[in-house]
Amino acid sequence: MSLAALVKMHPLILSIQELFTGKLKSNLKEYMAGEAKALPDTIAALKVEKEGAIKRFDYSQAQKIHDEILRLEQQARDQTSGDREFIEQFNSYCQDIAKYFQFLVIAIRIPRTPEFEDDGIDVCVWLIQFLKKIGKKEQCSQVYDMFVQMHLKFQNGTEQGNALLEYADFLSWETKDIKKKFKLLGQAHKVFHEANSLAQCVQVCKRLALAHEMYSLKFMDVARTLRDQAGYFETLSKKDQISARYYRVFFVGRGLPAHLRGNSYVYRSGSATRLISVGEFTNQIKGFFPGAKVVNTTEPPTLKLVSAALQENLKWREKEIVKELKTVEQELSASDKSQENLLRIKQRELKQAILGIETGEAAAVLEPKGSFDTKDGEAREVKRIVTESPHLKLIQITTLTVSNDKEMEGKDHHLVHVDATKRHKRYHHENDISVFMYTRVIKPSSSSVRHYCEKHKCQVPPSGNKRNEYRELWVQRNYVLVQQPMPAVRRRVPISTLKTSIFTPLRNAIVTLRNKNEEMKSAVLQAKGSDEPNDLVPLTQNLSGVIDAAVAGGIANYIDAFFDGSYIRSMPQEESRIAQFKETLEAQLEILNKGLQVFHSKLENNSKLMPLFQHLQGSYSKMVVQLAKGILKRDISLKIKTEMY
Repeated sequence: MSLAALVKMHPLILSIQELFTGKLKSNLKEYMAGEAKALPDTIAALKVEKEGAIKRFDYSQAQKIHDEILRLEQQARDQTSGDREFIEQFNSYCQDIAKYFQFLVIAIRIPRTPEFEDDGIDVCVWLIQFLKKIGKKEQCSQVYDMFVQMHLKFQNGTEQGNALLEYADFLSWETKDIKKKFKLLGQAHKVFHEANSLAQCVQVCKRLALAHEMYSLKFMDVARTLRDQAGYFETLSKKDQISARYYRVFFVGRGLPAHLRGNSYVYRSGSATRLISVGEFTNQIKGFFPGAKVVNTTEPPTLKLVSAALQENLKWREKEIVKELKTVEQELSASDKSQENLLRIKQRELKQAILGIETGEAAAVLEPKGSFDTKDGEAREVKRIVTESPHLKLIQITTLTVSNDKEMEGKDHHLVHVDATKRHKRYHHENDISVFMYTRVIKPSSSSVRHYCEKHKCQVPPSGNKRNEYRELWVQRNYVLVQQPMPAVRRRVPISTLKTSIFTPLRNAIVTLRNKNEEMKSAVLQAKGSDEPNDLVPLTQNLSGVIDAAVAGGIANYIDAFFDGSYIRSMPQEESRIAQFKETLEAQLEILNKGLQVFHSKLENNSKLMPLFQHLQGSYSKMVVQLAKGILKRDISLKIKTEMY
């Protein structure tokens, strides 16, 4: 069946007459009526009559004819303006028709297989946006139905639930929509529940309870929905939930599909019931794009990487052509004369393609076209290879962490100061995510550090007698902003903006300490509020990791890195951060002290852990003394509680 026939038979095809012809007929009718008036002829006749009146000295009649001529000329100008407006409107309608059919043709041609899942869903999103723009509610509902079914087929529970919620938002609370709206909210609740997306269950329960209260007045349904919501909150409070992972995927090369080349996306991988590792996700991407070189990296494409990728791409392409050539030769040996000429032409084309690869297609593209001793020169060379080679297929994958606007701006999130476990804070942090982040360690000699020092009028601190990892740890934080908060109605969302920030060694040390303090606070609160042995494990691991590392040399490393005087002399703008660093260390001592108290309170049911507690208690005392004599330079013995634990 032809593509045109498929389009014609497709259930989503809208009636062109219903969409556009009504308005076109209306405008055409007005246009033809205006044409029928033949204003130019009428005006010419009136001018002749006016001249006759003047010759008869009938000036009163001549003035009346003159006024009529002016009126008709104005009418002609208005009509011309109307014609222009009609033409513009007609062109706009034609563009809408063309765009709509373009979306439909793409949607029909995309195979309904997992490797084309994201493309198919993207087309649905585009189509919905377009139909909303031109105000076609019924057709938009049809696309939403198809959209939901696609997510159901690919078992994207959270995205399916979000699509149902978006569909419900599209409908109004009018009488004809209210039943459908309640049905969609109920379906979304069921889908989220089956997908174990408890945070989304809480949100949809809020909406359902309010809807029943305001529109159906079924107060028993309000009560039932709120009981469901309370159950979800209780589960969220007691059990850790599996978090989906997010990856930045950057597509490089003309060998990839045109709509992906040069674009970056954030992919949501896994679900609330199944965690997918970065290795498994990487293999999925490799399966979707055969022959592509897929790498896990935080670095931008380098000349070495692009060159290696192109050579691998061409080797894969040569193998595929050889396979196809064998198939053609087998068909040729068994074909009749009617097919022989076509097969021989194809055989010749395949042999020429192999010859082109073997005689150095890669070498021709990779041959240097200029000097690239500098970073800018290398970047130009990379851009040239990406532009010239039709076979390059390179995909870069970067693991992302969840961030937020406040962190990107260098400010504290309001929940930082709330005493709550990480389990509870994740409820807010891991929903409606608009900002992600990944870090990249950069060398003190890099151009990024040099530009930072030029901007802040400082110098890179000298390395000292021996290498200190804290002192030399410059970090570039890359913040990734997406077009639509995630989880969304699709698992692949385009990236709208990338922002970078340079963290100095001292600032990075402060952030690392604060993050560790947050983790320890969460572990203390979790152990304190639970009698489960498993909830004590994070606390003991955090206490051991921090206290033992500090006593074993961590504090000495901090002193060598930032408190020998040379660091601040090189970077005077960092002086205010010294006080922040000390405050963060003191806060850590208090958290450790509270953690030891909670640990001691749990020993009654975990007597085997007494030796570990005694070891940590002794090491904590040493840690306090080292800090008092070193970084803090004052008596902080009050941090050690005098009473017995």
